Amino acid sequence: MKAKIKIIKNPLEIKKDFIEIYKSAYQGTDPEYYEQTDEEIETYFNWLYKHAQDGFIFLYLNKNPVGFAVVDFDWYDDKLKEMVAEIHEICIKKEYQNKGLAKFLIEKIFELAKKKKLNYVCGYVGVKNFQSLKFFKKFGFEENEIRWQIWRRIRKRLF
Repeated sequence: MKAKIKIIKNPLEIKKDFIEIYKSAYQGTDPEYYEQTDEEIETYFNWLYKHAQDGFIFLYLNKNPVGFAVVDFDWYDDKLKEMVAEIHEICIKKEYQNKGLAKFLIEKIFELAKKKKLNYVCGYVGVKNFQSLKFFKKFGFEENEIRWQIWRRIRKRLF
C-alpha cells in the first residue's frame, strides 16, 4: 500500500469524503466525543472550514481517501499566551485503524507547524478516550488540564 499526504486547497471539494471518514472513524466510540447526525457533522465541517481552511490534510492509500487531520495553524492558546497549531481532528477509517497510518498525519502536522515557526502543537482528547491519549503520548504530547469536564488538553513543544 502506498500512502500519500495531500493538503486540501479547497476543503469544500472533499466534504463527502470527510463525512464518510468521520462517521467510520467514530464507530463504536463514546458518543459524547463526536457529532452523530448528518446535520451535526455538516455543521461541524462548516465550523472547521471557517476556522482551519488551510489545515485540511488528507491521507490516501492507493488514491483512496482513508483518513484526515484538521488543524488550525492560527489558534491562540489562552494558557500559553501564544499562537499554536491546534489539532481539531485526526480520523482514520475504521478498517484502517491501528495500522500505523495516523503517524503520517501527525508527522505532517509537526512539519507544517515547524515551517510556520509555531512552538506548540495542541489539542483536546476525551478524558475516557484512552486509545487517542496513548497515541498522542507516543508522539511526545503531555497531558494537561481538564476542561469542560470531558476534555483533556494535550500539548507538545516543538521548539
